[in-house]
Amino acid sequence: MDHGVGRGDDVSRDAEDSRIITRADDRGGSRAEPRQDPRESGGLPLASESRRRVRIRGFVHVGHASLIEMLRRLAPLAVLPLLPLAGCLPIVSLPPAEDANNPECAAVTVRIPDALDTLLARETDAQATGAWGDPVAVILRCGVEVPGPSTLPCFELPGSTVQWLRDDTDAPHYLFTSYGRDPAVAVEVDTELIPAGIALDELSRAVSVLPTNGHECLSLEDTVTGEELPE
Repeated sequence: MDHGVGRGDDVSRDAEDSRIITRADDRGGSRAEPRQDPRESGGLPLASESRRRVRIRGFVHVGHASLIEMLRRLAPLAVLPLLPLAGCLPIVSLPPAEDANNPECAAVTVRIPDALDTLLARETDAQATGAWGDPVAVILRCGVEVPGPSTLPCFELPGSTVQWLRDDTDAPHYLFTSYGRDPAVAVEVDTELIPAGIALDELSRAVSVLPTNGHECLSLEDTVTGEELPE
């Protein structure tokens, strides 16, 4: 390849400015000007310098329109931490009730609230069920065995038409079962995380759509778990 250097010329490299000098240059002829750093003249950066800056900064120059487009795409990511975290929680695994396929249970599950007090609803893997809280504090299952006459305490929340049987065998974890409704609904409540009266007050609205079967409690208590009922 011809670099413009004659065959008769000896080539040497000047250690100070790294330019090619022919013997003709040494004799006082025309000498090549040293290569000027474009950064000193205000020109474009050298390719190697540009790549170094790209590696350090991620990008050197972005046009105005491109910058606006990039910011527009990144904007939704800035609000992700503000989204509710309930959707990120694992699915609650529950056994379905024996009569969970009862069409009447569907009318209940579409009416269960998104939250009980401050406890957000959780996704479950069983039909006709619901769960709230992290850790889970309330569980609902529709289609459980319809209770007959019972000696368990029975109560009805003020302003509600739903009667509940209370099983406090595992207190402070209580089991409440709707009475006089077919299908029946069971609600488990950890009263260390939420008052039972608050949880049942919200859920009674959904359970009230179930048809009655003619059974009613002969006597009603005025407490849910020994505490006064919410007014």
